[in-house]
Parts: sequence; structure tokens; C-alpha cells
Amino acid sequence: MDPVSDIRQRRKEEDNTSGPSTRSFTKKLEKLDIYPKIGDDYVIKTESGGFVSLFSGFIIIILFVSELTNYLKVNRTDVITIDNTRNEKLQINFNISLYGIPCSEASLDIMDISGQQQMGVTSRIVQLDLDENHKPVNMALSSVLYEKNIDPACGSCFGASLSNVCCNTCDDVLSAYERRGWDTWFVSKYSPQCRKNNDEVKKPRVNSQGCMMWGVLEVNKVAGNFHIAVGHAANRDSHHIHSFNPLMISKFNVTHHIEKLSFGEHIPGIQNPLDGHDMVAESLTSQNYYLKVMPTVYSNRTSTVVSNELSVNEVSRRVEMTPFGQITSLPGIFFIYDITPFMHVVTESRIAFAHFLVRVCAVIGGVAAVGAERER
Repeated sequence: MDPVSDIRQRRKEEDNTSGPSTRSFTKKLEKLDIYPKIGDDYVIKTESGGFVSLFSGFIIIILFVSELTNYLKVNRTDVITIDNTRNEKLQINFNISLYGIPCSEASLDIMDISGQQQMGVTSRIVQLDLDENHKPVNMALSSVLYEKNIDPACGSCFGASLSNVCCNTCDDVLSAYERRGWDTWFVSKYSPQCRKNNDEVKKPRVNSQGCMMWGVLEVNKVAGNFHIAVGHAANRDSHHIHSFNPLMISKFNVTHHIEKLSFGEHIPGIQNPLDGHDMVAESLTSQNYYLKVMPTVYSNRTSTVVSNELSVNEVSRRVEMTPFGQITSLPGIFFIYDITPFMHVVTESRIAFAHFLVRVCAVIGGVAAVGAERER
């Protein structure tokens, strides 16, 4: 009996073993089959076919790795547009260590082009005495801890909470800072909630040689500056002036370290240019940082951050004193900022998994089809 007759005989025997309804249903399914089958006895395997199969498998692996890499890659889109936001405030987060100015002489002042001035700012600011090794030695000042209008039953979150949320425990304070993406080292050591069992901060205050200033400033969204300058500021006839002892001015050393300076929340993947910056003043100096602040919206698949990016130009001026006791400029550290009218929109996205799956199937099917066509 030839092979074809043998196959027909086996099919006939299989049909006879099935019931009438089953045979009718299978016949209908067979008519819908668009993939014709060939018996194994009629399949011819060749050496060239094996080579095509190996080559096709190699191509499939390469293309799959390429598609997987493309799927895992983050696609970034940058768009510059006009900033249409209004009546907003700027939040300045800073951490500055002054190595030659004690906390008793370090005063922070804010002023802007609208005429608003804030002198001797202490709200939401922590000052820490530094010793000769630039290490914190004691708590110097934190006015937010001692404000009379703060409810004693509601602990402060030290600027990390945007609403009236209480931070009564150390964990509450740390969680609030972690949600904002802020450094928790200082509050973990020096906030009242966390320093109850810290013996270091209970030591008597010693003479300090420097000062660490750290906190949050809230300013109008207009050009302005904040500075730490010699003497004490005052407003006279709408003019911002500093009063100081000329005999003590030579001791005002603006050597400093900027651990952190940002306008708004942290933007993933963007490093602020002044983070970790050191400046050493060898003489009486007026240190100026000219900052360009660009509003930025960063978004990915899970979150959106509205913040600001910075660019900086640093200028140091040596302060000279005339024979008549006048100075060419005011010694201090000045951060002069200006807001650009543009907004930077950053969007990060990835290919959807369904799209990745479709492309992988297309790769496998396409290569297999081409290989099969080649061997016909």
C-alpha cells in the first residue's frame, strides 16, 4: 500500500471511531483551516534548510535584543514654551556653611525689584555653630522652634509640609522631608523631635568660628536677591543699608561651602550647578552669584514635578578700603536671581509593553516567513 492510501485509511478509521456529531463538527473546522499540513513522510530536510534555520534564529535573537533595549530606554522630549503662570511664589532651598563668619554675625536679607525687603530673616531657617574643623557644635538659632503663635501640640515640619500638617515625632519630620526629596541629615540630628536623646547637642555652647545656615525661603516670583553681608541691615527712606564697625570689617571672611541651592523641588536627572560648590576668599571679598531661573515642568509615567532649573555666573570682587574709611563694595555673599519668561517642559516616556510585544511578534514572524520563502 502506498503512503497516500495509508494516510487515507488511517483517517477513515479515525472517522469511524467518532460519533456523527463529532465528525460533522471536525469537518467544519477542517474547512476553516488556512494552514495546510503535510505529512512527515513528505517533508524533505536539507543541509541548506538547516543553515537558513540557524541564520534565522541568530537574526531573531539580535532583533529581539534590539527591541528589548528600545523598550527599556527612556525617551526624553524637551520643549521650550512661554511661562504663563501668575501670582506664584518661589521656594528657595539652601544649605550654606560660612567658615569665617560666626552665627552671631551672619544675617540673611532678602529684597526684590517690587520693593519688598526682608531683613534678618530667621523664619524657617536653622543656624548651627561650626568649630575650627567646620563641624556643627551646637544649635544656634531656629526661630521656627520658638515662635509664640505655634501650637505646642502641633510639631513643626520645618518647611517640608505644604499644608497644616503636624510633625510630632522624629519619624514624622523625616517622612515629610523624604516626600519633598530634601536632605534629612540635619533634621535627624538637630530638630527637637529627633535630638531628645542626642547628647552632642546638649553640650554647652562654645565659641564658634563659622556658621551653617540651612532652611527654606519663600520669595515673590520676580527678580531679586538674598545675601549674607557684613553688619546689620536696615531700611531707611526705602533704601537697603548695612551698618557695621569699620574696625571689624577686615575680619569678615566670606569663605564658604554651598552644599545645596535649589529653586523648588528636586528634578530627577538634573544637577543644580552650585551644589557642592566651594569658595575660598583670600582677602576681603564681595562674592556674587548671578542666577538665571527657568521654570521647569518634569513629567514621567508616574509623577509630575513643577520646579525650576538654574544657570549661574560667578563674579568675585576684591573690596578695597580708601584712606577715608570708605569701601568700594559691600563684603558678603550675594545671590542675584532673575526669572526667565520661558518654561522648559521635560517629558520622559517608555514604549508601552503591548507595543513591545507586537514588535517582537512581528520580528519573529517576519524572519520565519522570509526564511521559509527562501527554502521553497
